[in-house]
Amino acid sequence: MSTRLPLLLLFLSSTKQILLLYCLNTASYRCVQIRAVQYHVLHNTPGYQTGHMFAIDINKSPLGLFTFFVIVSAIKLTALGWLRKKRGEMFECVGRVHALYNFPIKSCGAIECQEAEATGLGFSYRGLLDRHLMVIKGRYMLNMKTETRMTLISTTPLGGGDLRLDAPDMPSLMLHTADFTNIISCRIYGVNMDVIDCGDEAASWLNTFLGYDNLRLVHSPEHLTKRDAADKMFSWNNNTREGDMTAFNYLTSYMMTSASSLHDLNQRLDSPVSMLNFRPNIAIEGTPPFDEDKWLEIKIGDSVMMRVADVCRRCPITTVDPATGIRDSDRQPLTKLKTYRCIPPYGSAPVFGVYCALEKGGRVQVGDSVSVLRGTRNTHQALSL
Repeated sequence: MSTRLPLLLLFLSSTKQILLLYCLNTASYRCVQIRAVQYHVLHNTPGYQTGHMFAIDINKSPLGLFTFFVIVSAIKLTALGWLRKKRGEMFECVGRVHALYNFPIKSCGAIECQEAEATGLGFSYRGLLDRHLMVIKGRYMLNMKTETRMTLISTTPLGGGDLRLDAPDMPSLMLHTADFTNIISCRIYGVNMDVIDCGDEAASWLNTFLGYDNLRLVHSPEHLTKRDAADKMFSWNNNTREGDMTAFNYLTSYMMTSASSLHDLNQRLDSPVSMLNFRPNIAIEGTPPFDEDKWLEIKIGDSVMMRVADVCRRCPITTVDPATGIRDSDRQPLTKLKTYRCIPPYGSAPVFGVYCALEKGGRVQVGDSVSVLRGTRNTHQALSL
């Protein structure tokens, strides 16, 4: 057996570990004495006996004290390195990235990307962060549940955070987000947020196309406070953590679905639907249908790491055709999903796809390999295998 396992058990076992330090001050404050370090080791660890004492004496030597802590740190690093290696071996390659999407304006049209930068606040594509612009009515979010024609508003990135808006029978609108500085307050998912108002021209454009008189376009630049997904409470456990920050997404900054889950659904429908009915950031191919239900962590390519925070409970937005903005009269695919994808404890809303939080960022490309760690998601803290 490798010597690393006993070292690992010294620091990671649930048995009591006692560090007893006696600091003896003399009149000149020159003497420091470490009397003993004792570790109680698991009785079944090869090479050790229950209650065996590993002791170090360092007398009157500040240098010895420093050396002691260097040795302890080195042992810990070795143990953690071994643990990371073993954990990495538990990841299973399940498929590849099928498609990438960025939605610069919440509830508006998608940009399909060949590559994007995974940041802690969502995908960045040519200077536009996913769902960092939003339409508000008064001071409240407007989305496709209320106004289905929002999906017909397309966004073209121009670089540096600039963008062009287009919609049927409307002139193009150029926006330079850096020009706007007026901070206003809006409310989204029960949380008040400070945002930047994008001006009267954008407001007039939206009001004309959608038929309102009190719409505004707002922006959440990176320096403004975001929402913490861990603050959102549910009646079931999830795996959000403090610091999972997001702007206008419902939960975390990433949504992931699979092509096989969509294919499984379309086999049950009279008229197939698009992946864009579900508005994911990442679609995976090569996995069994709904295999994503069992995923804990996801590795994309060589470096990008994501943690699965929760499943996605689907709402009537899925019934809106992303190409026409028309809601399906039979409320499909939501009606069909409710016949086989309502999973305890998530209530009457069917589950399709998973919310993810970024652990390690980097470039994501269509075709990148996808590996996963499987297990059970627990509340706000640990992942249990």
